[in-house]
Amino acid sequence: MPAHWQHRLTRRTKPAKMPARMPHFAMQMKRMRRRERPPAFSLPAVPTVYPMASSPPRRCGFVYRLCQNASSCCLRQKSWLLPRPLLPASARGRSLFPAKSQKIFFSFFSSLAGCPGALMVIVCAVPARFIHVRARAHGRLPFAAKGSKINNIYWIPAGARLPAEGGANSLNQSVFGVGGANVDVHGHSYAPIRLRDSNPGALHLSLGGVCRNICDNLARLGVPVVFASAVGGDAFGQMLLAGCREAGMDTSCMLVREGARSGSYISIMDDANDMLIGMSDMDVLGAVSPEHIRRMAEKINACGICVTDANLEPRTLEALCDAAGVPVFLDTVSCVKAQRLRGIIGRFDTIKPNRMELEALTDIPADTEAGLRSGCEALLQKGVRRLFVSLGAEGLHYQDAEGRVIRRASRPFPMVNATGAGDAAMAGVVYSSLHGFSPERTVEFAIGCSLCAISSSNTIRADISPALCESYIKEYVR
Repeated sequence: MPAHWQHRLTRRTKPAKMPARMPHFAMQMKRMRRRERPPAFSLPAVPTVYPMASSPPRRCGFVYRLCQNASSCCLRQKSWLLPRPLLPASARGRSLFPAKSQKIFFSFFSSLAGCPGALMVIVCAVPARFIHVRARAHGRLPFAAKGSKINNIYWIPAGARLPAEGGANSLNQSVFGVGGANVDVHGHSYAPIRLRDSNPGALHLSLGGVCRNICDNLARLGVPVVFASAVGGDAFGQMLLAGCREAGMDTSCMLVREGARSGSYISIMDDANDMLIGMSDMDVLGAVSPEHIRRMAEKINACGICVTDANLEPRTLEALCDAAGVPVFLDTVSCVKAQRLRGIIGRFDTIKPNRMELEALTDIPADTEAGLRSGCEALLQKGVRRLFVSLGAEGLHYQDAEGRVIRRASRPFPMVNATGAGDAAMAGVVYSSLHGFSPERTVEFAIGCSLCAISSSNTIRADISPALCESYIKEYVR
């Protein structure tokens, strides 16, 4: 600061007439007295769905960053900086970052200054759910996880495409998958199967596991995926590791257990290409323990969505829900494994059962439309936000906590292999959630992914892509 300004501030008994820049110098002196450094600002990568302007026109996207001291907020966008935000925010009734609180009160006491109809999106430090609040609205903003801190506030112009409420953090469109990985052995009978007899047919070997299949589909759809599971040190384990890497998945969180059997699954298909029986050996997944989940918490929370399956032990899944500050999506796998999760099913954001698994979770027969809705409502009451119930040839049933009910089915389609259709549908649900699709659009895309899967002899269709799914949707769904 120039010496003559310091002289005026210290020697004059009456306040002198200050030039226009004096408030800035006074603010700098105040910071020096407090021995505070000015807050550092860094803008995260803003996706194309959030159009940001290079200069500050009247209708543009503004980025705010809340510092630990609410009064020291500033506004920065690319090359220009304003000394204070157009819309300040203050904490009421408690500190800005309460140590173990899940709720915080804010008051907004300024108008939008040229951004009519805009929405505010608060993004937590741990990538978590979006919270949408109207301008000058007062209310509670629930955090997605204990200890989360509000880092960034985005003003989005009216008409911009926003992700669905409660959806994934679109600033990070990556997925963390943890669950089953195994080698599938598919048997296809040439003739009607005769029980307790040797049946002529063909055997096919492929990589599988519900969560691994979901992540494989997502990686081929162009989503960055980190996959965690456990395999043995045998040939099947090497196949699984190589296959995951070939699909483009990050396998740095995989556990290799020497001397253990890698997961395996066998399915027998009849002459009509429908599954008659399946059997799995997934004991190696016991190595994925709650302690291992807690060690991976940082990597889990660095992604936008966590997807898992019921192959993991209930205590491990409960630890996953505790550690994850992001929405956790669950595939229930089977009736037996789904039934183990009845006590913690409300911890999951989105689940995808079939009719039988829904009955196992609720004890409500789901063979009628009324029973199906009642079973879904029972799970929604426990805390689940969205349900996608697989109905086989009848399509997909969607129901959410906001009361929306959607039912879609495809027209008759030549089926090659039914195995993997549900996993592909779940991948479609995750992909749609990452990209902010509407519920109707999400159901359609999930069906399109399942049609891609059943049109291939392999569990995973190698050339699956968003464009291919769209072509199936246009031809067989709409």
